[in-house]
Amino acid sequence: MDSVVVKQAVLAEFKCGILGYWPPELDWEVEFISNRIYLPHLSPTVVIVNGGFLKYKYLIVLLGEKFLLLALDKRVDAEKLGNKVLNIISGIALREFSEGF
Repeated sequence: MDSVVVKQAVLAEFKCGILGYWPPELDWEVEFISNRIYLPHLSPTVVIVNGGFLKYKYLIVLLGEKFLLLALDKRVDAEKLGNKVLNIISGIALREFSEGF
């Protein structure tokens, strides 16, 4: 993480809640949003949450029962970043699948 583009990051599970986060001081808004997400089984996909009253722009990467929430600088193109993340995840999954045969 660089704290320029990605301001904060949270790894969480829908059943257990927050598993870990960065940096050590988690912003209350990031924690609030992390504890209210419930979109399981839409894997792999990304969800973008943005609004005028929010401190950050949020990129949520859904990974089955887990998700990675990235609090981004408002100026970041979250759709472009989300597509890059999905391409990386798809490439890893395809490589793991092809190595199994």
